[in-house]
Amino acid sequence: MANSPGRIARTKLQNFLLIPLLLLCVTPISAACLKWSRLASNPSYRLVYEGTLGDHPIRMMLHLDSSTGRFDGAYGYSDQPKMLSLTGGMQSRFTGVDLDERDEKDQVTGHFTLSFFHPRPDWESQENYQKENKDTCSFLTGSWRSSSGSKPLKVLLQEVGNTVPENDREREINEDTAYKLRKAMLDNDRSAFASLLQYPFHSESDRQKISIWKSPEDVIKNYDRIVLFSYKQIRASVPHALQTSEAGSQFMNRSIYLARGKVTRICAEACPAIP
Repeated sequence: MANSPGRIARTKLQNFLLIPLLLLCVTPISAACLKWSRLASNPSYRLVYEGTLGDHPIRMMLHLDSSTGRFDGAYGYSDQPKMLSLTGGMQSRFTGVDLDERDEKDQVTGHFTLSFFHPRPDWESQENYQKENKDTCSFLTGSWRSSSGSKPLKVLLQEVGNTVPENDREREINEDTAYKLRKAMLDNDRSAFASLLQYPFHSESDRQKISIWKSPEDVIKNYDRIVLFSYKQIRASVPHALQTSEAGSQFMNRSIYLARGKVTRICAEACPAIP
């Protein structure tokens, strides 16, 4: 049956009213991620992310070249000594990023497809989720697939800070030490651990008691009073893309500080800010 003029008019009105609702659903995220893209293109620093690729903890840093619209960066696994380089671009409407992973020979070995989205954990209520996670562009969620075409792995990343190019040399030296330190703690190699510290060395217990150790011999003897991390915590730590300033680098959620390739401070929990 043909539509009556009144029915056609009502349909047009409903569609007209629907357009603003669709814009409300799309525009805030696109606008926020447009702002994020401007932040990522700041030449003075790279954004740092932390999360998981499948079951593997990773850390990633990204920078957007505003002149080309292309990304460059790198990421690393907890148990690998070096990072893999990344190149890619922003998805249309600023809804996410596509990144190619490259090895030392500049061969593409994997691909990330990531969206600006924070999935709600099973334990979190919908109400609290909507309240606490308005800044979806601080999260990258998606998948990684190897160039061989293997089954894709889930990726969950959260922006945790930034690092500046001027401190790259300091960061790289400290990351090398952080990798060796992680291995020494996993192996319970007290001598290797002690060789990586700057003396006099400061440690802080879970009761915020500060101790000063003057020699490797002191550290080896008191190792169990200094290293209070669980095996699980150490395994999950990622010695890559460390937040670094002129004062040094932070490792294991600010529980370990490094400077000029040496560990300067270890705390049972996050170290308090140094005045």
